[in-house]
Amino acid sequence: MKKIVMRVSILVGILLVAISVIGTVSNRPSSVTVIGGADGPTSVFLAGKDNLQLTILGIVVGTILIAVSLIIKIRSK
Repeated sequence: MKKIVMRVSILVGILLVAISVIGTVSNRPSSVTVIGGADGPTSVFLAGKDNLQLTILGIVVGTILIAVSLIIKIRSK
């Protein structure tokens, strides 16, 4: 039973880290607007929120989950 729990927790940790990293890499702004004209300065606005805190949280929690599972697995041998 312990082996199954450790394997599942390692798998969940790996998936959590992978989803967080992929979400960061493929993060695109939700809207791009160009304001200005030929006679004045032009500005580009990117509208959308960057979920950097959520991404970091996912990576940290996934890494901790993997590390704790591996430590328990090593100590049980």
